[in-house]
Amino acid sequence: MGTDESPIILRRFSNQEIHNSRKSDPSIWKKPNGIDRRLWNQILYNSGALDQNVWKRTIKINTFLHTRNERSLEGNNTNVFNAENHTSSLVYGQTSFNDHNMSISRDGDHTQSFQIGDNQLMNTDKPTTEKSDITTPASTREDLNQGPQLLFSQGSVSKDAMDMIQKVLKYIQYPIQIFAVVFGMLSVAVYFRKEMKSPTSIYLIALNLSEVFYVASTVIFEVTGQVYGEKASYSYVYLSVGLYLSNYISIALRRSTFCITALVSAERFIAVTFPLKSKHFRLIRFPLVFIVGTTVVSFICHLYSVFKYTVVSNISPITNETMWKFAFKDKSNLGQLEVMSLASKVIFVYIPLIVCLILNVATVVIIRGYNQRRRELGTDTRNEARERQTTVTILVSTFVLVLFALPTTTNAIVVNMRNDYGPFTREHYLFFSMIHIGAFFDLLSNSSNFFFYITLSSRFRKSFMDLFRCTPITPVSTKPPERISCTSFSTLNMSEVNSIPLKDPSPNP
Repeated sequence: MGTDESPIILRRFSNQEIHNSRKSDPSIWKKPNGIDRRLWNQILYNSGALDQNVWKRTIKINTFLHTRNERSLEGNNTNVFNAENHTSSLVYGQTSFNDHNMSISRDGDHTQSFQIGDNQLMNTDKPTTEKSDITTPASTREDLNQGPQLLFSQGSVSKDAMDMIQKVLKYIQYPIQIFAVVFGMLSVAVYFRKEMKSPTSIYLIALNLSEVFYVASTVIFEVTGQVYGEKASYSYVYLSVGLYLSNYISIALRRSTFCITALVSAERFIAVTFPLKSKHFRLIRFPLVFIVGTTVVSFICHLYSVFKYTVVSNISPITNETMWKFAFKDKSNLGQLEVMSLASKVIFVYIPLIVCLILNVATVVIIRGYNQRRRELGTDTRNEARERQTTVTILVSTFVLVLFALPTTTNAIVVNMRNDYGPFTREHYLFFSMIHIGAFFDLLSNSSNFFFYITLSSRFRKSFMDLFRCTPITPVSTKPPERISCTSFSTLNMSEVNSIPLKDPSPNP
């Protein structure tokens, strides 16, 4: 392809401009490590720069990154932290999939995107490079963007469909978040009552508290974004809240919820399988030790997300305004941090969910066998029926948690298995649509436990009604009992005394 036959007319950089930009930052002329080769060739072709000599004179890579984020992700307002534990954290050039958070950047020196709720945190109106003053006209930006848009349009989901999914779920998620917090606290209040005291109740209290704190952290992050509005993309407070609250605390809380759910399933399995020996198991004798230990380990193992990024200042060359953005703390440790990210996902997401599923199936099989033997023998005590009801309630709630976690976990697995699925691939819009759907199902999982408790457990229902004094209470008389004085008794004649009914304390023969 010759220089004069370039299908798209771009701004031509002078040799001095090219020399200065290559000297200040040579990496901007290289293909980023995380991008697909076919997509890169399509970009170069649409820019008329497929030939290397033409490419060096016609395109500046950081300008492409700028317009790519501005155009191809416009409207992708991903509720990233709600995508739990599995939403991708895409680092342009070093691709990783850290849950709950999507941070898009090309190393630490160029345009970044951190999206949450309705806020698309990108410095798209102002250049993000301090050293270069080379700008590109808007018409050139339109041309540079044709490559990614052409590739994305070949996917199974269009951008309009993705925007519709995001818009519908956006209006539903706000009331569900409120319900999740309120119902979670009601469940905690019920299980704190004296009549509900048991090892199972302690585990369920911890489970509901972790879900409440997780949803509360996502709400805090969303509110922070609404407060700062358009300035959130370069606000130090908002980016810091996203880094430490959404990218660390929310992930650790959500994954500790999976682990505690696995502990609840294990406790019920032991109680059903070994009804006489269950109290001797450490899992049942020391529930607080297992809960605190699991939570602490989860928070320690997810510290890598804090060490991976930092918030740095950036001075705009146009307005001299101080803007803040994400950057890598130490690029030399990125490989090790990626391994830690993958290991934490396997240990705290996939293994707990698989354990829950296996233990639930085994518990159902054992309960069916016990029920058949009870029908044959005709024995069914009240305590056994109560324990069986508690077990069924927990089985349903944990099964729903595993079921609602499938969209997000499946999305993360498919990303690692297929080259044409994920951000900036052919199925770009399908990937982000699944993130929206997975985040919604995660939120439903957090708010559904209360309904299973109150509909399937008569013990929980009775305690809940007692909590608000909805059950009739028999009034207790404070009037002292009447006593018969000796003087009044002496005035009675023998016929009246004989007429007083006396209760025979001896039993009837």
